[in-house]
Amino acid sequence: MGSKFLAFLLLLSLFSFTLANAHPKPKPEHKPKPHPECPPPPPPKATPPPPPKATPPPPPKATPPPPPPKASPPPPPPKYPPPPPPKATPPPPPPKATPPPPPPKATPPPPPPKHTPPPPPKYPPPPPPLAKCSKDYHKFSVCSGIFKNGKGTGSDNKCCSLLNDPEAANCLCKAVQDLKVFHTPNITPQASCEKIFKFCKKSPPSGFKCL
Repeated sequence: MGSKFLAFLLLLSLFSFTLANAHPKPKPEHKPKPHPECPPPPPPKATPPPPPKATPPPPPKATPPPPPPKASPPPPPPKYPPPPPPKATPPPPPPKATPPPPPPKATPPPPPPKHTPPPPPKYPPPPPPLAKCSKDYHKFSVCSGIFKNGKGTGSDNKCCSLLNDPEAANCLCKAVQDLKVFHTPNITPQASCEKIFKFCKKSPPSGFKCL
């Protein structure tokens, strides 16, 4: 800091010196008295003053850098006692070998299920074969009045008395099929026989069919 300040003062003084000598004051010329007989001497040649020599300022003194701080040696590492060696634990005893479980007892396979055949379906016994009409079936023509009129007359009552015979149903069926007095369109022989039995309040034998 002090060397910089001295350099600044030196530059300032040099600058003021150069300013003072830049315009020097002219010296007064000595004029001789004129001689009456001699011509006046020629005026002296004005020579300009030499320019002042610029002296460069002295270079500032280089101050040496401060010495580096002395490196203090690092502190020694702290001494730690070595850890004690781990205690060796004995290995665990091997597990006791358990004997394998006894094999399961083989149970005999169950007996196959008994397949009992289903009982045969119960069907009603077939009706006994109808007795053939061994009599003269033409006498059943008296039943045509019941079939046509639907009213009971004297001849109709004779028809009902004929139905007491076991062969009456077959004979009546044959009469309805063969005799023209029973022929009626759109009415089957089976329906005709059933109508006559119903009028006489009697039922035909089981399994009776008049086809």
